Amino acid sequence: MVPTSRFPARHFFLKATPRCGQISALGAAAVMALRPRVDGAVGDAVAPPAADARAVPATRGKGHRKTGLLIRLAGRDSPIEGLRHMQRRLFFGLLPALATSLAACAPAAAGAEETRTVAVVTSGGLAAAYDALAPRFQEQTGIRLVTAYGASTGGAPDSIPVRLERGERFDVLIMSQAGLEALTAAGLVRADTRVDLATSSIGMAVREGAPLPDISTPDAFVETLLAAESIGYSASVSGTYVSSELFPGLGLAEELAPKSRRIVSERVAAVVARGEVGIGFQQVSEILSIEGAAYAGPIPDEYQRVTTFSAAIAADAENDAGAQRLLDFLASAEAAGTIRGTGLEPTSGVN
Repeated sequence: MVPTSRFPARHFFLKATPRCGQISALGAAAVMALRPRVDGAVGDAVAPPAADARAVPATRGKGHRKTGLLIRLAGRDSPIEGLRHMQRRLFFGLLPALATSLAACAPAAAGAEETRTVAVVTSGGLAAAYDALAPRFQEQTGIRLVTAYGASTGGAPDSIPVRLERGERFDVLIMSQAGLEALTAAGLVRADTRVDLATSSIGMAVREGAPLPDISTPDAFVETLLAAESIGYSASVSGTYVSSELFPGLGLAEELAPKSRRIVSERVAAVVARGEVGIGFQQVSEILSIEGAAYAGPIPDEYQRVTTFSAAIAADAENDAGAQRLLDFLASAEAAGTIRGTGLEPTSGVN
């Protein structure tokens, strides 16, 4: 008899362009093509078939489709020879597809790794809150944050506008609302992604251990300005207001100019802590985190300028999905408590 039950004719189909997820299956198939299983055992000897085995014609079933790679076990001198012929055709048929898939999936794997990273630039106003929240976000999402820092405005080399001008790329920008609006108008930020995170007031710092001046009233505030040996203010939003609007509005611009200093690329409170200026003005959140400096209080309400800090996705962001997850997290109720604890008033995530 012809051993049709032991070695029935078989058809195997292989598509030409497998997906990346099929690579392991292709590799396993290629290996198994070299080590066929016969009668349930790998490499077992099989008795020669009946003499009339070669007379069995190769037939096509009615359901046979003319697609894929056809490998048939039939029409050979013996079942073992036919199986070996099948092995060779299957193995060498799999190799090109396997090689193509590996080449295609290598950059895809690299791209997948890139999607787990979000590039962020933040100004100093929200930096303390962001630094406290970033580890929590990374732990919860598995997304790695790569962070740079710079002022919202001004011409400092590390300011956010200058960074963008020289081609630095970020996914998320966290900065003053006014600064963000200017970048949006320039086409550098996606307006529909903006979220307002917190408001900040301007405060005054003195060196730790020094007497705290009274600035609770407009008159006391002016007296403190006149009595100070030196004054520092930031190169960003708060400092621009203090030097170009507040001092001139008080009629003190000329008198205060000789002893005033614009602090670039550094926290004003850090300069105060070193004793390089007697008093300094900056966002409250940027004063509280500096060792060696003491917070004297906010400037009077009559002279106060509240700044809103916002975040948005850059127009050329490479990881939109990861960037949006970060914005959602920063605007959440979970983040609001941390933001408030750094001297800011959260505007999102608050009932």
